[in-house]
Amino acid sequence: MAYLNGDPNPQSGEVFSTTHQTAERVISASGVNTNQPVFAVVLRGKFVGYTAYTPDGKFPAGNAMNVVFDANSLAITDWGLLSTVPDLAALGASTSLHF
Repeated sequence: MAYLNGDPNPQSGEVFSTTHQTAERVISASGVNTNQPVFAVVLRGKFVGYTAYTPDGKFPAGNAMNVVFDANSLAITDWGLLSTVPDLAALGASTSLHF
C-alpha cells in the first residue's frame, strides 16, 4: 500500500490489534457499522493517494497512512492518508514495524 501510494520506504510504522469501531474513531474520527477484530497499521512517510478514487482527479497527500485489515480474513476494510498522526494511545499496545 505504501509503495502504491508514493512511498516505497516509509520512515516507520506501528500495528495495533483492536476493533473496527475503535480504529476508525481514533484514527479517522469516523464511525463504522461493524465492530470485528482488526489490525490497524499506521505508517509515517510522504504519501500521495494514487489509488484513491477522487471525482476531481486530485490525489490526496499526507505524512501518514492508515490501513485497517480484518483480523480474520486480512482483507483491507479501510485506508486513508493523514496530515498528522492522531494520539494512538486509545488503540492499546503496538508492535513496531521495521523497514
